[in-house]
Order: sequence, then structure tokens, then C-alpha cells
Amino acid sequence: WFRRGLQGRARDWNWHHVLGIWCLPVLVVLSTSGVVISYRWANDAVFRLAGSPPPPPGRPQGPKVEAPGDGTVALPLQRLAGLAMERVPAWRELTVRLDPQAGRRPAAVQVSVRERDARPRFAAVQLWADPFTGKFLREERYGDLSRGRKARVWMRFLHTGEAFGGAGQLVAGLASLGAAVLVWTGLALALRRLARALRARPVMGSEAEPSSP
Repeated sequence: WFRRGLQGRARDWNWHHVLGIWCLPVLVVLSTSGVVISYRWANDAVFRLAGSPPPPPGRPQGPKVEAPGDGTVALPLQRLAGLAMERVPAWRELTVRLDPQAGRRPAAVQVSVRERDARPRFAAVQLWADPFTGKFLREERYGDLSRGRKARVWMRFLHTGEAFGGAGQLVAGLASLGAAVLVWTGLALALRRLARALRARPVMGSEAEPSSP
């Protein structure tokens, strides 16, 4: 545990080892889930380990939207959000995602709805709505996902700590702060070791030359 009254190298050594022991399990989870999020091969490995085929590369495509008639204007996002609230009465949080290609072609608007008392707590109802009529074209719930998709969703929220609510986010944040301190104490210990090695190194020409017989 942390020891009081230490200074310099002793303090850095104590902090480095204590934080390393306590933060290691959390940092392993954060790092592993981060690799899955960042690298395609790791993402595909999660799907295969869960027994599901990996998804194709690229952004998942939403349902197709029929081209509207001339002069048809898209509904306000507030209206689409209101329709989503009506469809999922137990909602507690809504996120609206727009297709980046929406300006070039008609595209469905995705609304992610988190419900109160959902299990797991990060589970969401995914809705795709026609932006011109407000009709919902597709609905996807956590229970509808394949085992690979469920595992991938867990990785996403384990990385931020949201999988375990506010307490999980607090632990993830403290572990990340601890990692920064580990870097600082590790560098301090390494620099002190380097300084000692340089001081112990004999200076060229400082040794007395042997006297001639």
C-alpha cells in the first residue's frame, strides 16, 4: 500500500508498484477492448470466438429509403425523436445518427434509444426511420443481436466503463489516471538510474597514469 513519508526514488518506487498492482486488471480490460475497437483483425476475432461470422468491412448500411416526390421536405429531427419516444415509452436517452451520405441520396435516420432499467444497462433499441414520412423501417433490440454482435457491444462499453454504470466509469477513469502516474514514476525511476550510471562511469583521462620504472 502507499507509504507515507517517502521522498524521491523511494516514493516513486512505492507509487509505481502499488498503482501497477491495483490498476493492472482494469488496464488489461481497457487495453484489450481498445484493441478490439481499433483493429479489424481483433474485431473479427471477437466475432469468431463468439461463434458468429465477422461483419463485412465498411459502415453498416441502413434500410433503403424511397426517393421522395419533388418538393418533399424532410421532417424535423425533433419530430423523429418524438416518434421514437412514442414507440419506446420507457426511454431515458436518445441519440440521433445521420447517414454521412444523406446529402447525396435519401437515407434513413437512425435513432438509438436507451430504456430505463435495461439489462444490460447499456442495451439500446435501434430504430431506422424514413426522414420524409417518419415511418420506422427497421427495429433492432439487444436480444435480436447475434452472439458476436453482443460481444462486440460489450467490448465497446467495457472500454469506457459504461458497462457497469457510473461506478464503472469512475473505476476506468481512476485506472487511466493511474496509468499516467505509472508513466511519470517509471520515467523518474529510469532517469535516476541513468543519472547514477553516468556518475559512476569513470571520466576519460581521470585515472592516474602508471609511473615509469
